Amino acid sequence: MRGLLVALSLLTAPIQPADLILQSGRIWTGDETRPEAQALAVRGGRIVAVGRNAEMALFQGPSTVVIDAKGRRVLPGLIDAHTHMSMGGFNLLAVDLRYAKDEAEFTRKLAEFARSRPAGVWLTDGTWDHEQWRPARLPTKALLDPATGDRPACLSRTDGHMMVCNSLALKLAGITRATPNPSGGEIVRDARTGEPTGMLVDRATMLVERLVPAS
Repeated sequence: MRGLLVALSLLTAPIQPADLILQSGRIWTGDETRPEAQALAVRGGRIVAVGRNAEMALFQGPSTVVIDAKGRRVLPGLIDAHTHMSMGGFNLLAVDLRYAKDEAEFTRKLAEFARSRPAGVWLTDGTWDHEQWRPARLPTKALLDPATGDRPACLSRTDGHMMVCNSLALKLAGITRATPNPSGGEIVRDARTGEPTGMLVDRATMLVERLVPAS
């Protein structure tokens, strides 16, 4: 009876066809009053209806893609909002490079922040993500040096597993071409010269982090 009422209510107004209909599944809805459904309809990247196969058929148009779930369990996308809360807060007090779309914007934002800080003060955090850049290549000390001047800089990647340092930070840490990689880490080096590029990976970041004053 409930399904009939839903169908009748849908018939009283024009229905825009869905882009996608997923039918004959075991769909978890997240609704305690109706935790499972048989089918769903999607339009414009959003779920617009959930119910039985017959109900979702009302959303089918000539261009609608119909997928038979064949009784399989269907779950919504699980989005991991993984955050270290204290670190996330401290990051907001540092240079914010999360949304830099290329090397030029990265350098500009860093230079602006550096000018606002006293000489000699460490520039940290950053949470940059070179995968968002075009071309997507790792930053180096050569990119940082003109923007940071006489301020040591060690800027972490968004995942926390990489850090790019300027030449001053490497010098203060005593990192040279002769410095061996620490256990569990890597000092990235120029393939031609063997000189450190400024990129430190995993436990190698501790060679510089130990020098940063506690805030």
